[in-house]
Amino acid sequence: MMDRAGNQKVSGIQMNAPVAAGELIRKTDMVALNEEGYLVKATQTEGLRVVGIATDNADNRMGSDGAEAVSFSSGGFVFNQEGIKETDLMKTAYIKDSATVTTSSIGSSKVGTIFEVDATCAAVLIQP
Repeated sequence: MMDRAGNQKVSGIQMNAPVAAGELIRKTDMVALNEEGYLVKATQTEGLRVVGIATDNADNRMGSDGAEAVSFSSGGFVFNQEGIKETDLMKTAYIKDSATVTTSSIGSSKVGTIFEVDATCAAVLIQP
């Protein structure tokens, strides 16, 4: 059985980025850069560039673009999974929500490469 969702399995690099207006990001949320280059909580949306997992909280719900910044890490992380099979190793994972990945690309954005799967979780390598 895999570690709980949100745990890091492969180390990456830690970075900071400005947060988009209206965003609430919590530690361990999957995060992505939107088309303007601001960090957002990952949602099932096209056009996002997933960069890792938030390592701190950021509340920019009342601020303008970039009024807050948050740190995040790239690497390999455990996520809840929907519809991913053991035979999907080394395939691309896509965003279902900020804690869940799937293999369906419809209306979504790429997260990274699946490198471990069990009945409830999948480990995905995120390399921004």
